[in-house]
Amino acid sequence: MASQILDVEVTEAMMPNRMRANEYAPDAPSMRHDPVEEWDRRLDELPKALDRVIGKKAGNRYGAPPTLVVYLNIEVYGGYRDAETRASIAIIMEQYAGSFTALHVL
Repeated sequence: MASQILDVEVTEAMMPNRMRANEYAPDAPSMRHDPVEEWDRRLDELPKALDRVIGKKAGNRYGAPPTLVVYLNIEVYGGYRDAETRASIAIIMEQYAGSFTALHVL
């Protein structure tokens, strides 16, 4: 089996001003109310956050296009606005498809 080096870039999309894992800090409240309005706000922001991080990676000058893996770290619940969310992710992925060997959003 021939070996191959795969160039991979990894990034994370989050809500603006969110600090990863603050929710789990020792002084964070153990429970918090999360109204549907907040779900909507996050889902409305999701395409912008995804576009921002992928666009930043697409702007880098790579020798050869890498594979890009994006961890989409924005809380959404079950099937709430699922079709709309998937469609917006697909549109952004299509927009940047030519900038990478492959593009994956987790």
